[in-house]
Amino acid sequence: GQRGPCGGTLAWRWLLGILPFLTPALVGNGWTGETVWHEVRTHRGTVEIVRDETPAGTVFRVRHEGKPILDATEYDSVAFHLTYPEPPAARLVLLSLITGRNNCPNLYALIEIPDRGEPRLTQEFGNCSPFATVRWLGHGLRIDIPRIGRAAAQSWVYAAGKLRRIRARPKPPSQQEPAR
Repeated sequence: GQRGPCGGTLAWRWLLGILPFLTPALVGNGWTGETVWHEVRTHRGTVEIVRDETPAGTVFRVRHEGKPILDATEYDSVAFHLTYPEPPAARLVLLSLITGRNNCPNLYALIEIPDRGEPRLTQEFGNCSPFATVRWLGHGLRIDIPRIGRAAAQSWVYAAGKLRRIRARPKPPSQQEPAR
């Protein structure tokens, strides 16, 4: 083919120029469409995260058995951080809400799948750290989020259908950072 001033063929450069516009048509169902991003089995069916490409932008939809729980337009992505207990018996699903912002890259929300009734979604919470750890306390789920940057560590407990922040336990002296 014909060569451009930089030595590449004009046809190749033309294709590279329109590729960003073609990409949505090559992925999913065209310019708009839903793609199941992630799914997890619970004791009462499937929770799925669906990525929906709309003309206005990407929307992440979280659904339980097809019924909406969350429509997230303000996040770059939504993912399952963990479930408790393990699938397919999961009753609690911790979502990682990825903001894409440098100053606060990650928040969380928790979904409870009760024995009866609709799933419950907590408010978003966290200190922006993507490194939460979780443990079962016998009466509820404890979520510990480590310090990140200047944001202090946080601890949360989800029990009896309620999320509450608790005082984070101080680290043992051997694990504390030296004073500056």
